[in-house]
Amino acid sequence: MEAGIKTAKSFDKDNPLGEETEKYMLVEYDEDGKPLKVVNTIQKMKSDYVYEDGKLKYVIATNSVSDVDEIKAEVRVDTLFITKNDDKGRKLEGIGGDGVKYEFSYVGCEQEATIIYDGTGVKRNMMQLFKENGNIMKRVTTFYYPGESSVTSKYIDYKFDSKGHWIERSLERQNGTIETELRVIEYY
Repeated sequence: MEAGIKTAKSFDKDNPLGEETEKYMLVEYDEDGKPLKVVNTIQKMKSDYVYEDGKLKYVIATNSVSDVDEIKAEVRVDTLFITKNDDKGRKLEGIGGDGVKYEFSYVGCEQEATIIYDGTGVKRNMMQLFKENGNIMKRVTTFYYPGESSVTSKYIDYKFDSKGHWIERSLERQNGTIETELRVIEYY
């Protein structure tokens, strides 16, 4: 079996610091390709993934907000408990510590959807990902409250490394703006 991705760090192509930027997203994977940790410095968030018997059981998300002077700081920790998995170990249902309910669905490896309900059971939003060869091509986010509206983004202009994993892609937002991100990959 070919060695998989150990870490993947993505960042804005236009950032003058390049890979050394302080604004990035870093994903750490186990040898089976399952995410173990996601660090997103832009959203000041870290998520740890915990598995039992090969199935995702919960995700611990830590979000920190601090002022420039580092004196005022707020740290919020929430846990998403996975209450149902499919036969492949993927999450199907979950509930957050705040009572928010999540439903996850998949169509093969080419589509996935996440529906979020608030603590009272009202459907708040749904995010759908449409993929080709495992790469996201389109993301549709639908908001249901207070009124229904959708936002569509497309991923375009993929570039791949010699192992077939993306190392550059562009995100075309619904308003026409385009952002390009780079990804540096470390393999096992």
